[in-house]
Amino acid sequence: MPGRLGRSLNWFSNGKFSGGEPAVAGAGQEWAKTCLAAAYEMWLKYGLENGLLTRRRKTVAKMERAPPLYMKKYNITSAKSRCLSVRRSE
Repeated sequence: MPGRLGRSLNWFSNGKFSGGEPAVAGAGQEWAKTCLAAAYEMWLKYGLENGLLTRRRKTVAKMERAPPLYMKKYNITSAKSRCLSVRRSE
């Protein structure tokens, strides 16, 4: 199919660059996978460093045992639905 990654592109005359080599885009490189993995690592690092995410079950348990005043004020009985716990799937 024209324009697919790792395939010859139809955008160039005879499917070749001006130097004569085949007009192929993205061959041998998993661009989306590489970029998404980097974005995930940045998101995870930021979340962990800023207390937005936790890998510690003790942290969630502590939040359950000693809810802050705003939880009482707004009648929130569980922190589980408001806390994102991150586990690696590897």
